[in-house]
Amino acid sequence: MQLGAFITSAELAGLNGREDWSRWVERGKAPMPPALPGLAIEDLDLLRSLGVREIAVTAEWARLQPTERERAHLEIEAFRHLLEEMVAREMRPWICLLDATLPGWFSDDEGGFAERRGRTLFWPRWVDFVGEHYGDLAAGWIAQREPVRRVLRAELLGVAPPGRSDATRAGQAVLDALKAEAEAVRLLAGTAPIALSITGQQVHAERDNVRAVPHARWLDEVQWGCVERATIDGELVVPGLPAEGTESLRDAYEAIFVQLRQPVEVDGDGAWGPAEMPLDEAHDESLARAQDLAGQRALIAGADLTGVAAGDDNIERADGLRAAMEQAARRDVDAWWQISPIDGWHWEHGDSISPGIADKNRDVGLAAERFSSFR
Repeated sequence: MQLGAFITSAELAGLNGREDWSRWVERGKAPMPPALPGLAIEDLDLLRSLGVREIAVTAEWARLQPTERERAHLEIEAFRHLLEEMVAREMRPWICLLDATLPGWFSDDEGGFAERRGRTLFWPRWVDFVGEHYGDLAAGWIAQREPVRRVLRAELLGVAPPGRSDATRAGQAVLDALKAEAEAVRLLAGTAPIALSITGQQVHAERDNVRAVPHARWLDEVQWGCVERATIDGELVVPGLPAEGTESLRDAYEAIFVQLRQPVEVDGDGAWGPAEMPLDEAHDESLARAQDLAGQRALIAGADLTGVAAGDDNIERADGLRAAMEQAARRDVDAWWQISPIDGWHWEHGDSISPGIADKNRDVGLAAERFSSFR
């Protein structure tokens, strides 16, 4: 099983003030990130020493293009240098074009993916730009990291910008995000392998609550069913909305990347909470569904330490990581990508949690040993 890592730009570099999340922080909706150094060359050496041979890293749109008409040339060159250093260390870079943050000018001023111009003009320009500047270094592409989850957090749960809680609007936003995914895949096809990023999260209705059942069914269909139909049947089908064709997603991906997350229970009002379900059982169900979706394609799994353990005990976290990776190996997963391998800034919790196998001082412990034992 190949070992890799997935690193979000803002986790290690903070915010530059031009993201939608910067405005969210200013409103007191999320903790202020401290000054952070970003992903350094020494970090690449550390990760390589732990067995990492693939790194998915975000080309953060707001950092490289802070305004509609402005490109940050120093940031653009710095990102290219980082990719070159990966290649020099025989580490394969997978470039993600969109993670958790969007440029404020795009999401707030231009309406984001909800507006046709956002999906068919600004977003394709960004995809083309990244392809032209970094395509020669890309081992593969990820158009969007967990696009359905990103939308649901922003439009249904209200815990990410713009902070709405509207199921009807959330469904339309999921459809818009998948249209953007289809456009990116169309533009990137044939340049390097493309991976679809999905959320591996089991959804259950609150026990003995009949009102919870349709909410749980809707969430499960949106998180799993939408991507299954898009990639297998070439249709975008979001519950409650007319189906739309999307031939560019049918058989377009060379790999499926599933991020394992803790299971959720949905109550009669549609609110989410932790589900009382063993993590090993939840992860195995997610891996099985991802395996069915992948078929003959490569299957990549991953999680951070908060996704595989319930508490902060180092032994429990290390054992949880080992158990999840063993499950992945039994499912013949081709690669495991450690999410947030180095502690940094967390979107909701600031620096109060430690999702990584290396801490902020780049010290490693038992979880890193468990991770490296799979190389």
